[in-house]
Amino acid sequence: MPSVFRAPEIIAGMEWDDQIDIWSIGVMIWDLPGENRQLLLVLFRKILRWLPEDRPSAEDLNDDDFICQFLSKAEPSNHSSTILIDAWSLSAVDMSIVR
Repeated sequence: MPSVFRAPEIIAGMEWDDQIDIWSIGVMIWDLPGENRQLLLVLFRKILRWLPEDRPSAEDLNDDDFICQFLSKAEPSNHSSTILIDAWSLSAVDMSIVR
């Protein structure tokens, strides 16, 4: 991975923790389309902080407006639990009667 995408603590050879994942999220979201680029810039200011302790936690990101704009569009019928139930239902069908 190019060093420009790595968290500062990795580049500096310091100890690191799960905050490097938060930094990685900040790097990856640049390409997300989003309806409001201003919300994206606000999120960047939160995430791309030099000091890990200044970055938000994963729980903090759950309430971020930029991220929530994607979550609010999810259709309940597209949830993985529904898909799993549908797949299970299909596997329970006796396919020999279909021929």
